[in-house]
Order: sequence, then structure tokens, then C-alpha cells
Amino acid sequence: MPTTPARDACPVAEIEKPLAYVDLLGKPFELGGRGPNAYDCYGLAAEVRRRVGRPIPEDYTHGRDARSCHLEIARAAADGFIELGSPEPFCLVTFRIVAPFTSHIGVVLADRFRFIHIMRGCRVAVERLDCLSWHHRITGFWEIRNCNGMPPWPE
Repeated sequence: MPTTPARDACPVAEIEKPLAYVDLLGKPFELGGRGPNAYDCYGLAAEVRRRVGRPIPEDYTHGRDARSCHLEIARAAADGFIELGSPEPFCLVTFRIVAPFTSHIGVVLADRFRFIHIMRGCRVAVERLDCLSWHHRITGFWEIRNCNGMPPWPE
């Protein structure tokens, strides 16, 4: 299982780009939502990543159940997503909501301890990766390679 960073691993001076997502907080869930008024988890991840200059492929997850979402996320992984060993600023994080399927996605924030996401019946929110509700559900941290097989931005 991927690890989350130690609490003191991130210096206080590492500040995220709050304007990259603050206006999204509280937006409602809509299946297939791609904004600007409502999102599903993949649509929100795509929007946040677009805003920080790290776009992801469009429209993988229109699944109506956990198995469909799992298959679509697996297809995305085969299309150039690479698994990271730990969270990195603005990488994708996937979760297992209904076992045994990975069916939820969010974006890790710059502090590497929190992520932004949305779920059916909820609104866009920021939560901690290490909280009891989420830590045991993490299935991976992901980045995407460009067409040359390399990360599309400098580390």
C-alpha cells in the first residue's frame, strides 16, 4: 500500500496555490459533471489538474457503479498513468470505496497531506489523506506521462 508522508516531512513554507481550487469548494455532485456548476470525481480532478497546468485525459469515468468506474480507472492506468510510491503535490489519488474496486479519484494538494474531491451526495471538499475515513481506502498515487514516456513537467 502506498504511504502518506510523515507529519513533519513538509516544511511550513511549502504553500499551495489556493486560488487553484478555492472557488470549487462546495460545488454539488452530478454524475458526468464537468463543471463549471457541478462535478463528478473525475471531472473535478480534471478541472483542478487543468488549473495547475497538469491536464489529464478527458472522460474516463462515466460508470454508474463501482465495477464500471474501476474498469475505467484501470484503462486510464494503461494509457500512461504511472504509480507513485507516495503523494506528490497535485498528483491523483485513487480510493476503494466499495471492495474490491478502485472507484474514486481526487487530487493531492501541495502540502501532500490533504486532497480535494467530490462524491455522490456530497459537495466538493478538502480532506486529510491520513484521516480514518480515507487512509485505509487509498489504492494509489498517480501521475501521467506524456507521449514521450516522460513526465510532462519538471520535477
